[in-house]
Amino acid sequence: PGCFSVLLFAAAACTVATRTVAGTVYGFQVSGDLGREVGSIRAATNQVGYLVGSVLGGLALAVGGFSALAVVFGGLFVASTLPYVCVRRTCRTRLALQPTL
Repeated sequence: PGCFSVLLFAAAACTVATRTVAGTVYGFQVSGDLGREVGSIRAATNQVGYLVGSVLGGLALAVGGFSALAVVFGGLFVASTLPYVCVRRTCRTRLALQPTL
């Protein structure tokens, strides 16, 4: 059981790292000349994410123990992908609505 937990944790860490790098690269790619501003917003949202995760994780741990902590962190992990899904959907919609030449 311990080895499986380590492998699962490593897979989750790789997934998070890949998502973070892909999100950063995509943001800088679409930002054009606004790279500095995008970097600032990215740093600020990361810090807010750390704060929210710490507060909700601490509350979950205090109220429901490790089971509640797992549920809260799982929910936050899934919720963290929503901005990318929304941006991607918006970009696809804009591309679909553009007139072809």
